[in-house]
Amino acid sequence: MKPHRTFHRIVPILLAVSSPLIFNPAIAQGFGQGDLVVLQVGDGSAALTSAATAVSLVEYDVTGHLRQSLALPSTAGSLARLTQAGSSTSEGYLSLSADGASLAVVGYDASPGTAGIASTTASAANRVLDKITSTGVISRMVSSASLFSGQNIRSGVISGSDAWAVGSSGGVVALTSATPGSIYNSLTTLRVANIANGDLTFSSQSGTTTRGIYQFNGLPTASSTPVQIIVEDSSAKPVDFSFSADATIAYVSDERTTGGGVQKWTKSGGVWSLSYTLNAGSGRGARGLAVDFSGLNPTVFATTTQNELIRLVDTGGGAVPTVLATAAANLEWRGLEFAPIPEPGETAAATGAGLAILAAVRHWQKVRRSRAESKTPSLIPFQ
Repeated sequence: MKPHRTFHRIVPILLAVSSPLIFNPAIAQGFGQGDLVVLQVGDGSAALTSAATAVSLVEYDVTGHLRQSLALPSTAGSLARLTQAGSSTSEGYLSLSADGASLAVVGYDASPGTAGIASTTASAANRVLDKITSTGVISRMVSSASLFSGQNIRSGVISGSDAWAVGSSGGVVALTSATPGSIYNSLTTLRVANIANGDLTFSSQSGTTTRGIYQFNGLPTASSTPVQIIVEDSSAKPVDFSFSADATIAYVSDERTTGGGVQKWTKSGGVWSLSYTLNAGSGRGARGLAVDFSGLNPTVFATTTQNELIRLVDTGGGAVPTVLATAAANLEWRGLEFAPIPEPGETAAATGAGLAILAAVRHWQKVRRSRAESKTPSLIPFQ
């Protein structure tokens, strides 16, 4: 079990665009180390529709104990307004930055209730990507009046000052390059973007032979072609994914309610093969995913198609899920990630097991950074 959080911090939420802007401060409590962050859509008061809907980040510890809920700004006039489509289960996925110090969340700069938000033009409802640090500080990295116009923006990921996003069409988009736009657009129906072991990686539910996980070489900001490293069958619905630090084990969430769950893939001789699928519960698929690889048996956390947060200890294909928490009525749970870790300059009281876990995470970060820098020497090094 990961340790109970041992620090509490009260910080204002800030917004940074080209020049820093500060809106009416909201009070947020720093995320606890080793805790889980679930992206929640809705306020619980009304049924979800395709209209723009308020978003919150809900924090649980690994036993399912609720820590806090941080509502993202959604009111008209808020400088960091971010909403998502209420009934679109393809949106709302979270990704940790390459250094593990922040979460990326994408959405629309539109007020709750804006009808058919995913089909609006980007000029009417800018597509946005924000990053959220371990202390709850929100920085707006991108606000675009042209990218993902008339379509869903589903997931984004950050590395330093660079950011990427995927959506329902338009392929993989580099948001912060000199000329923001698609760097690869041969596939549609993309779901989640991540950085795995220094490489920009994404999932696709497109086509019959092209479903699976794709990986670029490094972190491209210009036109590039990825390799399909995990090839799914024609009925699979891959969403989120997590790779071990040595890139020999991968878990992929599959949102099919029959045959879905969390797939375990292993790599041998340069080839990825499906070992088995962990059951997410009867009639349930899995969507958001976070995996703790530190133990002898990896511990898998996922959000399900029935709006549950579950835990699976991977002792084999017959592992039984434990339901940690369930969303209330008129709420939708989507993305899932571990809480971001403090930047090196941030302080937190941590002892014993907490320090051991933090040290392990820092080692994992260094491995990812060194691999990224060796493949993309032109990138600004992490501070």
